[in-house]
Amino acid sequence: MSRAPSKPSPIFLQLATNSLSNNTIASENDAIYYEVRTQSWDPNMTRLSRRLDSDSRELSLLAEVERKNNSEPRIRCNWVEGFTEFRNSSEWIKIPVSKSLSATFPGVDGKLYRWLVVKGALQLVRDETPETPLVTFHRHHRHMMVFRMSKHASLEVAAECLADLDAIVCECFQALST
Repeated sequence: MSRAPSKPSPIFLQLATNSLSNNTIASENDAIYYEVRTQSWDPNMTRLSRRLDSDSRELSLLAEVERKNNSEPRIRCNWVEGFTEFRNSSEWIKIPVSKSLSATFPGVDGKLYRWLVVKGALQLVRDETPETPLVTFHRHHRHMMVFRMSKHASLEVAAECLADLDAIVCECFQALST
């Protein structure tokens, strides 16, 4: 009697703070490590970087979000072919007029992705398979709703998405920063 192959367990990436301006998104052992930073001398530009090597602590820039007063955020990404031009966030993420809790955007692979709210949790799914979440965002929890955090916010990433993790974290960063 053979057992069915077990489904690989998801990877949890913990957000260190609740601010998207200055944050780290990392696995438990820091093997996967992303840094979100808004420098004090450039408060209109937020940058997302990935640590290439835990020993050298060298960071590689993945995306930038530019926010200027009274204008829509503009986003650019560093994909395989290099940086894209700055684009308005409305060109990237399409929010339906019906004000439903979903938004769509094209992925790096050309497929359409959708953010959904399912039972109060924000989920990223492929448009063709909405029943299988690729990423689930878990909110933070506080002691008695006002004190220190008892549980940090986290991203639960499906194991089959590890090859596209940079693109997924970029897309999460863009969706959460608009």
